[in-house]
Amino acid sequence: NSSTSSSTLLGMTPETARRNRCTICQKQFKRPSSLQTHLYSHTGEKPFACTWDNCGRLFSVRSNMIRHRKLHER
Repeated sequence: NSSTSSSTLLGMTPETARRNRCTICQKQFKRPSSLQTHLYSHTGEKPFACTWDNCGRLFSVRSNMIRHRKLHER
């Protein structure tokens, strides 16, 4: 159906797609937290720091920081 919107195809209501749309590249997200994580790709912000002593490596995605930190525990 050509009248079906792209947001509906992605499982979002049009309101959700509008509310969670990147103002820089127009990409749509189901959750506000996913939009926030995506925005870091535009800003270069890396708010998640490894807490291991003297590491301090920074990450834009929290799960990537957690995976990295586990490497210290091997």
